[in-house]
Amino acid sequence: KSYCPDGYTIANDMAVTDDDGYIVAGLTDTFGAGEEDVYILRFGYNLMTDMFLRGNANDDCKIDIADAILILEYLFRGGKKTPCLDAADADDNGAIVITDPIYILNFLFRGGPKPPLPYPKLGFDPTKDDLNCSRN
Repeated sequence: KSYCPDGYTIANDMAVTDDDGYIVAGLTDTFGAGEEDVYILRFGYNLMTDMFLRGNANDDCKIDIADAILILEYLFRGGKKTPCLDAADADDNGAIVITDPIYILNFLFRGGPKPPLPYPKLGFDPTKDDLNCSRN
């Protein structure tokens, strides 16, 4: 199982440890110089659900107008919930509100500020809030 196939492979296999941590195994060429490397890592969190890209509300590994539209539909039309609420919180204020799609559109089309971390690469939310990711 991997996330963001265009250069952001995170894990090929993952198992939960007895203490609710995770052991991750994968194959990548990002650690070496053009050759594939095998890695096994142990984490206290779930890479597949906890990592995200700020502003990437539709979870397609890029920020574009579709992300703003998804948030607007969620807020005003009872549309589909984003797979990662943290990603939809584009301005990182701890809530999904009208300022999030506006922030994305301002960034994309008016040269506004970049989204807060984690951006421009996948990462973990440095801000403590009640939002999380729920992708399987």
